[in-house]
Amino acid sequence: MLKSIAIDPLASAFSAINNANQAITGGVWTKVALPVEQFDTNGFFDNATNYRFQPTVPGVYQIDAQIKFGSTNYFTTVISVIAKNGAFDGRYDSRVDNTNGLGGDLVLNGSRLIYMNGTTDYIELYAYCLGAGTLTVSEGSGNTSYLQGFYVRSA
Repeated sequence: MLKSIAIDPLASAFSAINNANQAITGGVWTKVALPVEQFDTNGFFDNATNYRFQPTVPGVYQIDAQIKFGSTNYFTTVISVIAKNGAFDGRYDSRVDNTNGLGGDLVLNGSRLIYMNGTTDYIELYAYCLGAGTLTVSEGSGNTSYLQGFYVRSA
């Protein structure tokens, strides 16, 4: 016997990308600007001001992120963070440490299941690097820097 599955009409999915290089200064947490929505089924992603996903439906969401860093020759550590409510607590980050310098382009990505309360919780993407100079969050063919996610189930 097949079980019927209730579909939540407010279930959400989104994908947002950057469309230009963004300077990241060493030692400074920088929010990644994601002004281009590939899709946003319920308008829960703000692509104009805060570059954040803030669903109004409580539940568990699958969140995926990727940052392509360019010009990493002078950096000892680069980090990408999926930040929930502005928290940088290490639960949602991807990092690379290399004291000899990395050289060339580098892509960091991460994926997490995250509970969202449907009112105040939000998700943002941040980049960080240690070292002298600046690097760029690179935009390129294949939309290499992005934040995306979808509703999995109610809590």
